Amino acid sequence: MAGVALLFPAAAVAMVACVAAGGAGASASTPAGRVFIVGGGPRGWSQPTPSDETYNHWAAKNRFHVGDFLDFNYVKNDSVLLVSRDDYKLCNASRPEQRFDAGGALRFRLDRNGDFYFISGAPGHCDAGQRMTLRVMSQHDGDNKAGGDAPAAAPAPGDDEDDSGGSFSSRTPGSGCNGPSRLRLAGESPSDPHLCANQSADGGDGAGEGEGGAAKKPEARREVTDLGGGSEVVHVPRFVPREAAWGWFDYLDTRIPWKRPTIRVFGRSAVQPRDTCYVADQGLTDLKYSGHQPHAHSWDEFPVLKDILKAVHEALPESNFNSLLLNRYKTGSDYVSWHADDEPLYGPTPEIASVTFGCEREFLLRKKPSKSQASLGSGESARKRLKVSAPQQQHSFLLKHGSLLVMRGYTQRDWHHSVPKRAKASSPRINLTFRRVL
Repeated sequence: MAGVALLFPAAAVAMVACVAAGGAGASASTPAGRVFIVGGGPRGWSQPTPSDETYNHWAAKNRFHVGDFLDFNYVKNDSVLLVSRDDYKLCNASRPEQRFDAGGALRFRLDRNGDFYFISGAPGHCDAGQRMTLRVMSQHDGDNKAGGDAPAAAPAPGDDEDDSGGSFSSRTPGSGCNGPSRLRLAGESPSDPHLCANQSADGGDGAGEGEGGAAKKPEARREVTDLGGGSEVVHVPRFVPREAAWGWFDYLDTRIPWKRPTIRVFGRSAVQPRDTCYVADQGLTDLKYSGHQPHAHSWDEFPVLKDILKAVHEALPESNFNSLLLNRYKTGSDYVSWHADDEPLYGPTPEIASVTFGCEREFLLRKKPSKSQASLGSGESARKRLKVSAPQQQHSFLLKHGSLLVMRGYTQRDWHHSVPKRAKASSPRINLTFRRVL
């Protein structure tokens, strides 16, 4: 049995509030376990508005143990469905493991450790963000006295999955972003469910102490690739914990005003093969590319973006980003072709930080042709001569859910990069690219 639910009639809601003494808080203790009010406030279990915190973001702030309870408060025409992992990703309400649709107050007991997946059965609600996944720990996995304000334990990868966090499609081995990683990580350590964005799998709680006995937070493990000539790439595979990353993904997927503009490519008009949005400080030089000038939104419109920017700045203390280009690749047919972010407004040696959420995709780097190679001309015959004369250097990075990649130095001057089409990548990837406009 996946869980135990206790149904309360509407008249008993006051009794539930009494049990959760302190009422409006995220949790309260009972002799049997703690009680968590889903959503942490009066909105209960409902379709979120643009200003609401996502349910996954709320869940990621709490630590759940076997024996704890979830209180769902919802209206008659809504429902609470306990579903499988795959049905959660697809928002499939047709075959729930358990269904509750009486309305009013529902108390659900977390009777096992592991992952729980909840969605709304109301049409369109799950797609709009009314869904939640959380990890339940055994009592020996953590201190039950920590209370509801303790950090969440993010679900760790199972034996049948990688650490990308999956995608919103059924996980089929070897297909799309669900296949095994092709990037070997030297010194890979086992997944730690308590990692934070600035912690590493190869460091633990007591990794060191600073002045006054304060524990130092171990830095996330980084892979540095020296491209030569003053160019460098830094890859942080586990920059954001998986569950927090899914909370951010849900927010970005449903709250960002995505647009797919018409651009000019080689003198022709074409629809850009990905969705986009631009956010920047006021007063900066306008961004223009391929004949398109995107509207610059304010950071204040999307508070979560300021949270992500803060995490990036903490990981890169010497950075000072003031603009953000968001891209959403809805399927493997969406892509970005070979290019360099070498616009003058970024200066000669820009630092560019890229955070990935959702489906993993390949990120390719290719050395630009030298002047002598460029003199061979253009066209198919010139490309063949170029290939024979000097094969281009190329690097590939598999950017997983919650990863960070940073390009530094003369990377934009000397290298092109791209995200190519991938037919088997059937679910969305959202990429946040932070830059500093001079």
